[in-house]
Amino acid sequence: GLQGSTDEECCEQKFCTAWTCSDKTKWVHKSAQHGKTNLDRRGFSDEECCDEKYCLAEICDPATQWKGKEGLDKIQGSTHEQCCEKIFCDDFVCDTDVNGTGVGTQWYKRVDTNTYKWQGSTNEECCMPIYCSQYTTSHPTRWV
Repeated sequence: GLQGSTDEECCEQKFCTAWTCSDKTKWVHKSAQHGKTNLDRRGFSDEECCDEKYCLAEICDPATQWKGKEGLDKIQGSTHEQCCEKIFCDDFVCDTDVNGTGVGTQWYKRVDTNTYKWQGSTNEECCMPIYCSQYTTSHPTRWV
């Protein structure tokens, strides 16, 4: 029989087909067999049986609400939370808000609450429309 007194001498390593990658957002399973030899891939860890997934700029979509984190292509991950930073409406000024009060003639700024911050960088995402049906003229003798 086999001689030895260690795992390496007395045991065979499991096959990667029995391994599940620990985090599907950060790892993708390698093929069951080595490409050149067609031998079943052995291993029982993420490093041996899985390939790292790295953030792609396309994940940070829509671009009006998300921007890639610094060093994006070196970050392991594939989700908004792992790869992107939220763009908040804080600094956005709605069109027609000429004096910076949050209220213009056609849009008014959405208001953040304690539990929710509006995300975006466009009128549609950060502002509410003001419709003429909500308006009453102060000069009814001059306007209909």
